Amino acid sequence: MLKRYRWALWGGWVLTTVGSGLLYLLNTDTTVIQWIFLNIPFGIGIGMLFTAEILTIQAATEPELNGAAAGFFSFIRVLGQAFGVAISGVIFQNSLKAKLLRIPGFASLADEYSRDATAIVALIQDMADGDTKTRVIQAFSDSLSSIWLTLLAFSAAGLLLSLTVKGYSMTQEHVTAQHLVQEKNVVEHEESGVAGNSEVEKS
Repeated sequence: MLKRYRWALWGGWVLTTVGSGLLYLLNTDTTVIQWIFLNIPFGIGIGMLFTAEILTIQAATEPELNGAAAGFFSFIRVLGQAFGVAISGVIFQNSLKAKLLRIPGFASLADEYSRDATAIVALIQDMADGDTKTRVIQAFSDSLSSIWLTLLAFSAAGLLLSLTVKGYSMTQEHVTAQHLVQEKNVVEHEESGVAGNSEVEKS
């Protein structure tokens, strides 16, 4: 409708960056209502970027290359997701291990539990209330905070890079090399030829 895309790109990165900072506020005392609202800005920002980025690429690409550009962008997005999971996993494991080493009784198990987050969640549920359980929960929460800080840094970098994006017209003629179009033209040509022959025969 607006035939512009940079506002969505910039707005998406702003919300994603702000949302990443808000996620850092999540802690062991956060209520359900609080963490729901803390996730909203980040979710809206990511949703805006999901569409705005593909429009940005297609607007900056020659119309006949739009298909290839969209396909390559999908590949880069999936590749980025894989790297994101790997990087955040390493950050979480290293942070959790360092914090568990400071808790009495967990030093020998720090390496094992830092590799399997689900195992330590089950362990926390089975632990009796006390100082040790509180410290383990806090260690888990602080390790997640390390991921939010890293996400904040990457989001801020993405926001700065998005400011360099140029504005291109989205009013473009759709150019395609699909054989369906060529076959349609051939059929129309053949039909016009048959109609012409019929007129000749009638005359």
